[in-house]
Parts: sequence; structure tokens; C-alpha cells
Amino acid sequence: TPVAARLVAEATALQKSVRERRRQAFDYTTARDKLAAFPDDAEAAETVGRYLCFVKLDWTAGLAALAKGRHEGLRNLATRENALAKDPAAPATDRLKLANEWWKLADDSAAFTEPQAEALRRHAGISFGDSAARLTDPIDQALARKRAKETGVAGTPPAPAAAARPAPPATAGPE
Repeated sequence: TPVAARLVAEATALQKSVRERRRQAFDYTTARDKLAAFPDDAEAAETVGRYLCFVKLDWTAGLAALAKGRHEGLRNLATRENALAKDPAAPATDRLKLANEWWKLADDSAAFTEPQAEALRRHAGISFGDSAARLTDPIDQALARKRAKETGVAGTPPAPAAAARPAPPATAGPE
């Protein structure tokens, strides 16, 4: 029956997904152990970084590993993002440029599977959402909000001018 065929197809796809996740976890564990013994191993660092960022969505830990990896695009963007994270005074436009580059990197279909590209876009979307409220150019704000929305990350709306000013102190009336 059509229902049975659909259920078999779903079960088969689920089994394939579980096998892939197990393989990724095994590769991660092997690479993590290798990286502990050989900290400069670029291939192991990239495997660890890709697993943490693309599978676990732990970009904080994964970026450090990607910055040591062999993929030039990932390495450069991870290094720049780590530097930006250490500089709270960095302009929002720098964050926007970096988010645009993560987004563009996701389009490299030869280097990334579709789930990995989705993880890259989502990470870029978070950066777009974080920078949207701090951008001053309305076109940059619109782009940041659009990309954040596309990835399911809502951009923070800017505070209205009146709300940004402190309220005047309350004065006591006649007693």
C-alpha cells in the first residue's frame, strides 16, 4: 500500500541518517584523539571543527579548530571571527562583512554538503541578526534582517529614539 511504501522509505532514510551521524561521531572522536597527540594536524583540526560547527552547532568551540584546519576559506573566516569576538568595540559593519563571507562560502557546493551549507548559512544568519540593530546604514540593516529571517534568526529591531533616551527624573509635587 502507499502508506507502507512511504513508511519504508522514511525508515530507510532515517537509518541512512543514523549511519551518517555515527560515522561523523567516530571520525570526530578519532580526529580529536589525534589532535591531542599532534596539535598541529590540520586535517584532524578541520574534522573536529566541522563536526563541532556543522553537526553540534557549537561554533564557539568549533571555530578554534577550524582556524587550524586545511580549508583556506574556513580557516580565514574562523580566524577573523575569533579576532572579532575578542574586540567588543569592532564596528558592526565588520561583523556584517564577515557574515556575508560565511553566507558566500556556503554556496561552495564542492566543499560542503547541503546540511553543512545550511549550518554555515544559519551561523551567518545569527551574525546578521546580532549586527542588524547596530548597523546605521538602512540598506545594510535591511540586508542583515532579511538574511537573519531567511535562516530563522530574528534580527533585533532597533530601539526607538524616545526609548533610547533616559527618562527624566521624577519630581515631587507639592505636599
